[in-house]
Amino acid sequence: LQCCSCCRSMIDLAELVDYSRLQEEGLQIEIVHPVTGDLLCKITVAGPDSKKAQRAHRAALGHVFKDLQGPLTEAAEDAYREDLMARAIISWEDVVWDGLELQCTYDNAKRLLQSFPFIMSQLNLSLRDRSKFFRPPDQSPDEGDEAVHSGDSEIQE
Repeated sequence: LQCCSCCRSMIDLAELVDYSRLQEEGLQIEIVHPVTGDLLCKITVAGPDSKKAQRAHRAALGHVFKDLQGPLTEAAEDAYREDLMARAIISWEDVVWDGLELQCTYDNAKRLLQSFPFIMSQLNLSLRDRSKFFRPPDQSPDEGDEAVHSGDSEIQE
């Protein structure tokens, strides 16, 4: 599309319709060991602009701040961030704890994030790049997408 001969091409916003769906499906993020770089597991998290993330935000605010009296503390702020991320996790693969595969639940997600802050850091870093939620213009919705995947099972609360 062009508005006139002197202007550059305009983008048809209808071409971005996959963005919302890809946000809801989530981003599969490979979590690596911070020292060795070995793959530890894969965690699928709803995109920051997804309805699931918006619900997670509201729930985390209510959960963490319901008992807060006085000024916001660092501990309350950390608890909010952990709660929000735990609620935004859709699924995971190969999360092993004490030799057993850990079920993807809200409580287990919180435990994982609290025990291993580097996991939270890697998730946040990946989710900041919203370009990962856009499909290349020449790729059809049915083609495999290396960056965006949906998980097999949704987190259970």
